[in-house]
Amino acid sequence: SRYGLLSREAVDDSDIVWFALPAHMVFHTLCAWEEGDETTLFACVADRAELADAMAKVQKGQRYAEFYSNPATRPRLSCIRMNRCTGEATVEDVLSRDYIVDFPRTHPARTGRKMQHGYLTRFRQRGGLLVQGCVKVCLSSGTVSGEVAFDKDEHGGEVLFVPRSLDPDAADDDGWLMVRSLSTRSARQQSLCPSPPPLPSPTPNQKRDFAHQYWARAPGPACVPCPGSQPGGPSRSL
Repeated sequence: SRYGLLSREAVDDSDIVWFALPAHMVFHTLCAWEEGDETTLFACVADRAELADAMAKVQKGQRYAEFYSNPATRPRLSCIRMNRCTGEATVEDVLSRDYIVDFPRTHPARTGRKMQHGYLTRFRQRGGLLVQGCVKVCLSSGTVSGEVAFDKDEHGGEVLFVPRSLDPDAADDDGWLMVRSLSTRSARQQSLCPSPPPLPSPTPNQKRDFAHQYWARAPGPACVPCPGSQPGGPSRSL
């Protein structure tokens, strides 16, 4: 696998610095920053992707086709370090490979700055592309500092981090986690948001399964629920 870094002041692609690493693939990145000559990138890395068979099953009506039955396809949080002067690069796992994680989130106002925490959606090993919960990761120590786990008959969508403030100097864990969950036993949907934030409004309007979603600050004084969902679900704080 090759990574290319392009200077912010570059005028064309001749300034790209290329780095070679063992073969792998990445769908989503968490965050990146520069320290001296080194660029640090946190990303969800898998050895390879095998989507053709799973997507073919989905097209045939198998809603929960297996995505991660092969351990080589399971994404894990990894740290990639690239030295822009020497051209050397390394990639290391941050979490145990028992954590199948993707859809990473951080404080949106701190993009490009060094961060202490990140949030990831955790998937089940079996049963298709089903979310079993979300985790808070301390990036400096490479440890899970908090986790929300759904019940065995419950799965959810992408976890969102809703900051209390968009001040880039605010703590990167000062905010709320928001995720929609679905109980397969009762077919009930709810929004999980401990101590609902003052102005966010979740935007998706799916009736059953859901993956990507986002939030927006509403003009009113309260958290606006998604149509068909039950707001104020269980408060499970990280």
